[in-house]
Amino acid sequence: MPCAHKETSHSSRSKKTSATKTSSPMKRLTDLQSQMKSNTTAHIRADNTTKQYSQVIQRVRKWLEEFLKVEENAEGCLEDEDEDVPVRNEHMASEFHGCLDGKPNQFTPEAIAMYISWKCYEESRKLSTGESVHAAFNEGDKYCGDWWYDEGNKQWIGNPCNAAEVVDFMEGCKRKDGESERHHSKPASIIIMERLYAHSISVCPNDYPVLDAKSLAFKISHLHTYLSLKFLDIRNTETSHLQAKHVERNPLPRPGATPSDPPFIQINLRDRKNWQKKQAKNETQLNGHRYNLYPQKIRAICAQTHLSIWMEFCEEHILRRQYEPNDYTFPTINANGVTFQSKQPITPEAVQKRIDNFTVAAGVPGAFTTHCFQRGGAQYQLMFAPIGECWTLACIQWWGGWAPNEKVILHLSDSLSL
Repeated sequence: MPCAHKETSHSSRSKKTSATKTSSPMKRLTDLQSQMKSNTTAHIRADNTTKQYSQVIQRVRKWLEEFLKVEENAEGCLEDEDEDVPVRNEHMASEFHGCLDGKPNQFTPEAIAMYISWKCYEESRKLSTGESVHAAFNEGDKYCGDWWYDEGNKQWIGNPCNAAEVVDFMEGCKRKDGESERHHSKPASIIIMERLYAHSISVCPNDYPVLDAKSLAFKISHLHTYLSLKFLDIRNTETSHLQAKHVERNPLPRPGATPSDPPFIQINLRDRKNWQKKQAKNETQLNGHRYNLYPQKIRAICAQTHLSIWMEFCEEHILRRQYEPNDYTFPTINANGVTFQSKQPITPEAVQKRIDNFTVAAGVPGAFTTHCFQRGGAQYQLMFAPIGECWTLACIQWWGGWAPNEKVILHLSDSLSL
């Protein structure tokens, strides 16, 4: 009898649950459809990319509305160049109204091409401006595929960016300025790294006393850790988004390790370049993203030493506690060195400001970005490391997380002295 009672009770609960699930089917369907669209938008591309595309489309719409107002004030007429007689404009302004809102129509491709033409030719903007507009209108998932006219339903179908006039215009726009010069960040050589480190140690040694907020801020500005990690060909976002849970300061020895093996730190670089493409091909983590940092003979580029010093310093003077798993290794720290946000990574602007101040104080001529140190480190490992310690091009490609079809030599070229 208890078993029967249990079964009946379970059955009644199932019926209740089923009734709850099937109530208001239209409302539930609407919710699911809305959730599906929001989830697709949230994960199909980066938030910043989606936001930028939306801003670009809003600017194009605003420009078109302003342009149409001017056109309507001109009463839709043009002047014949020979007879100076007003002639009716073939495409009246009213026909373009709403062509960028909602479903595309026959005038949508022309409106997109006109805006790109205005920006690239009238305002002399670079090709990248036109490409950003083209990408913004080309990214939609509702209207995609070739642009063609359906005679049966009397409507235009597909993506207006695939219209012949837009495609041809973009091809011409790419050629309007002739062959462009390729600009690359100047690589930071090993000599520059040693000069920066020598300056840092001379004015702010490792035992520099931290007595107040001023000395703390001074100490933070002279720590060499970030640049030494960049010199390992690690990208800026990968470095700044490194969290405590991604760093093993006391990892287990490698298989087959001997007592003479040097100590090392293991870092786990997440969301490396092209991770989305690899995941789409079911190739996630096939190349690995765990890297062992061993001590280096040249102290200026020894990321293992500098990372250990920085994390110990951060725990003692900034966090005043041990790192928590979700704490960023390089948190947001105000200029006064007193307030910080451990759950927010250091911003690119803050990193660039430190680099600018650091290089000027060290007397290193030239302007440098984080990419300069990334390129310099890759070039050093390929060509300028001591004999027997140089890396192969394949090793650099693996370490830097480059895709197999990417030409790593372009990352190293322009300043190579072969």
